[in-house]
Amino acid sequence: MSGTEFVALRDILVRSEWFAKLLEAEDLSTFGNSIKVDGAYFIPRSPMTFQYVLNYLSDGQLQFFGALDRAHKVQFMDDAAFYSLILPVDQHLRGN
Repeated sequence: MSGTEFVALRDILVRSEWFAKLLEAEDLSTFGNSIKVDGAYFIPRSPMTFQYVLNYLSDGQLQFFGALDRAHKVQFMDDAAFYSLILPVDQHLRGN
């Protein structure tokens, strides 16, 4: 298995309903191609924007969003929906 490895505290991940369910699940078949190996989870999503998902879960801020190019904004919004993130409805999310 290859990819980018991220390390995050459980307390941060469970701020997302998706991660909370993943961490409690016995059967990962409902989580697409996600697999667990030696206590680590492999989630086939883009590492380019996952860092922003973790940032948002950590501090609840979207300060990075304005600096992203359009492609990364679209990918982040897709990831936010995938991970069941509850984002604030703000102008900088709607505008670009």
